[in-house]
Amino acid sequence: MRSRAEKKLAKTKAKDELSAMKAQKRIEKRQSKVLTPEQEEAKKVKDAEKAKGRTARNKAEKAKPIYKRKLFVLCVVLLLLVIIAGIGQAMKPDLKSLTATYTGSTVEGTDLDASKFKAIAKYDNGTKETVDTVTLKNDATLVYGETTTATVIYSYKGEDHTAKVAIKCDKIKTYKASDFDTATTLKTDASSYIEGTLKAPSTAKFHDEAVVDAGTTNVFYVKGTVDAENSFGAMLSNDYIVEIKLGPLSNGEPTYTVLDYSFSEE
Repeated sequence: MRSRAEKKLAKTKAKDELSAMKAQKRIEKRQSKVLTPEQEEAKKVKDAEKAKGRTARNKAEKAKPIYKRKLFVLCVVLLLLVIIAGIGQAMKPDLKSLTATYTGSTVEGTDLDASKFKAIAKYDNGTKETVDTVTLKNDATLVYGETTTATVIYSYKGEDHTAKVAIKCDKIKTYKASDFDTATTLKTDASSYIEGTLKAPSTAKFHDEAVVDAGTTNVFYVKGTVDAENSFGAMLSNDYIVEIKLGPLSNGEPTYTVLDYSFSEE
């Protein structure tokens, strides 16, 4: 069995041999690229013939009448394309009128989107078409009980044509107790209301809160327990229940009305 030193020496020797083989291959590769005098001469002749051919082609191109030169032909073709495009644009009928309707949601808080508008373009040749390449002049969000006027823009023959659409917002958002944000809002509204009924609202601590649907759209029951001091400074615990109805949005948050409440001292 070979010793550790012998194994190391053999490994080093193998690496050296591999390096030597790679170096030899690189040398052979470089040598294979070196041309013999005959090959050098043949290459010079070939390069000279190529240069001569290029010169002859250039002279022949310059000798042609200008209307037969490649660059001239290319310029003429491009000019013709521009003229044809212009004629095609000019041949389009003029836009006589543009009308639009809104097909999206009318629920409060809806952001108007150009894709929800259907525009009809009528032309002076008696034809009409539905256009879907419209944009809106301004962004807008629907507000309950208000009418929002949207301006639809249709670009045709290099000009912007507009149509106004009046959108009446007649629906408030619908909420569910299972929605986290809704439940959080209701708990906050209920605790604020209950605090107003306490003798020492600054001492109030709310816990075990829960929100359930009351069976009517946007009406909920908020149940919980509040610990607070009474007028004698004694800490009391009370179970409470508040019936709340959520209304239209105001500054992005639903307004609320307390329909009823009750709480009992433990």
